[in-house]
Amino acid sequence: MKPHILFSFLIAICVSQSSSQTLSGRNLKITTIHAPPFVIVNNNISQSRFGDRYEGILVDIISKIASQANFTYDMHVVSDNAYGFETTPGQWTGMIGEVVDNVADIAAAPLTIASTRAGVITFTQPIMDAGVRILFKKPTTSTYNQSLLILLSPFTTGLWFMILASFVVASLIFFAIGKLSPYEELQDNPHVGDDIPLTTTLINAFIYTISSFMHQERAGVPRSSSGRIMSIFWWIFTTLVFTTFAANFTAFLLVRPPDIRTIPFMSFDELSKQTEVKFGTLSRGYTNYYFSKSKRPLEQRLWKKMSSDATLLCNTMSEGIARVRKGNYAFIMEGPSAEYYSGQYPCDTMVIGQPLDDRAYGFACGQNSDVCTLLNPYILRLKQNGYLANRKRKWMKSYQCSFGGKNEIKIRGSPVIDVFGISGIRLETQLSFNRFSAALFILLGGVVLSLVVLGGEIFYVSKFGLPQK
Repeated sequence: MKPHILFSFLIAICVSQSSSQTLSGRNLKITTIHAPPFVIVNNNISQSRFGDRYEGILVDIISKIASQANFTYDMHVVSDNAYGFETTPGQWTGMIGEVVDNVADIAAAPLTIASTRAGVITFTQPIMDAGVRILFKKPTTSTYNQSLLILLSPFTTGLWFMILASFVVASLIFFAIGKLSPYEELQDNPHVGDDIPLTTTLINAFIYTISSFMHQERAGVPRSSSGRIMSIFWWIFTTLVFTTFAANFTAFLLVRPPDIRTIPFMSFDELSKQTEVKFGTLSRGYTNYYFSKSKRPLEQRLWKKMSSDATLLCNTMSEGIARVRKGNYAFIMEGPSAEYYSGQYPCDTMVIGQPLDDRAYGFACGQNSDVCTLLNPYILRLKQNGYLANRKRKWMKSYQCSFGGKNEIKIRGSPVIDVFGISGIRLETQLSFNRFSAALFILLGGVVLSLVVLGGEIFYVSKFGLPQK
């Protein structure tokens, strides 16, 4: 072969390869699904927000890349309106099936980048983080104008019962000291004078405990060392109760709004341990697969409860959201979708919990296609210049019930997000037994010490008798 012919042949090959490694001039077929706010399919264009049949975050991104890379595209909705799952080995339904069968070049939807899917398709660079969150009905039970509940709200019910039990125990200890300690009957105790004995009756013991609790003077006071030690520790305990109650009650009145609504859980961990609210996820899809295959204890606890009752799993996203709005049901779904739906009319849902896992959305292409590889530089460029974040803000802020944007409330490290900007939703962080246990242990220490001293007093008097005048 002549040199110039060989040179021309090599140039032709290089030009051919170069042209095949660019998106310029191509017409790409894109399969999608109606999944607001990522892809919104408007059957009635007159009702669309911007006058287009296809709108949303991913549509804006595809349009931007198309203008930069100089390619055109035709978008259509997948016939079975599904993301896609494997029915038999190598056979996939939905958008993934169309990409695998080369019916479409790109699947543009909130598709989670997953290893199970990567075996048959390729993904672009991540477009958006999509960790799972909890969609829950906005609580309606309020303690506003319920004065009794407001007064009891600083402490949990269990702690109130512990304080009542402490009052009863302290009264019985005072009564026992009054009956058993020989020094309580010593009328001429120089340190007490002519004070009335502490525990003439059980009623006197209760009255003394109440008066001490309310910091009121009482004629009957302990005459023995054991009784005085018990009194000191009881005073310390009552002081801690009053100061803690005052601090928490002040927070309820000043820091919190008057309309206080309760949430039965604030994290995935608490959701898995409570029994009041039922919860579930989609019956198919990556979220379902993630929980069923996870080896982490938290995910296993959640999956055990969800899989124990098939009715807890929903066939569609709309079904899950409808069940949330009926009440007593929490829907586990991907975070961006949860935030979007919680901002839609009738404005009665909210998002709870930090993302449970690290996952992201991406465009999907065929394994033998170079489209995703060629899209990656443009996606990285749009991510760096803030275009992707801007698109998310644009569509996520299109709430039908937005009053100033979302409000994220962090309670003990876990966020409770009210996407409507309403500040009336709070989780009641009441003082629990665990957080008040130090004061209870102090009282317990006083009980033990006073009983030890009481035993010493009885032993001393039995050996040496009462002191004389």
